[in-house]
Amino acid sequence: MTSSLISLMMVMAAIVLATTFSGFPPYLLRHRYGTELKISNDDHHRSSSGPSQFTNLYIADLDAQVSEEMLVQMFSGFGKIRRSVLAKDFRGESREFAFIEFESADSAGRAVIQMNGRLIGQKILYVERTPKVEEGQDY
Repeated sequence: MTSSLISLMMVMAAIVLATTFSGFPPYLLRHRYGTELKISNDDHHRSSSGPSQFTNLYIADLDAQVSEEMLVQMFSGFGKIRRSVLAKDFRGESREFAFIEFESADSAGRAVIQMNGRLIGQKILYVERTPKVEEGQDY
């Protein structure tokens, strides 16, 4: 086998293992590996009423200089924000992703449409709807 085929097989195996055992939600893996992961029992983007009922957003590729206050200011124009969480490491520095919970699904939808792909600082934002992240849940 060629080395490129072996490398491809190793990446595919890593994705399968990470999906199965790491506890990472599929939307984080899709962002990390740059591919849509199809998992038959994946419920993350479906609900009984469809994905339009999600009020939570996952925001990735944040510039390290973006604070939680700046994030709330950027997204508050789309509707009332219930809660925002900027992920930080043990030193208190940004991990460059966040979650925002809106009061309405319409507000969340408008924010995704307007903010996904927008250049903020030195990075292009990745914004998508996501299931609710509970307080203290590991991400």
